[in-house]
Amino acid sequence: MEGSFNLKKLISNIGFYTKIKIDVEILDDGHGISILDTDYPEWRNSLKFGADYFFERYSKVKKCRLLVSVIELHTMPFDSSSVVVAFAIIQALCDALHYTIDNFGIDEEGVLRFPK
Repeated sequence: MEGSFNLKKLISNIGFYTKIKIDVEILDDGHGISILDTDYPEWRNSLKFGADYFFERYSKVKKCRLLVSVIELHTMPFDSSSVVVAFAIIQALCDALHYTIDNFGIDEEGVLRFPK
């Protein structure tokens, strides 16, 4: 199943930009989340962090293993940080799997909120 997320915002003179498209395969055997080889090695750690954050919450409601392929990732210098890319893959996973993380988002001051 596919998921995507586009972020273009300017909040308190802070720019946020990223566009991501992913494909997710759900496997009933095993437990965990893997990001398959990506054409975006400079963002690998951010993608992994975001995927792990998502899975920690998702695995409480569904026992499975997820394989994630990053189909497309657009970033821009200054507006695309490691945290913004992690935020984007979390949102794309939520989109693909129809899942919501309560209180997750960007507040009016431009602070990215990652609830525990």
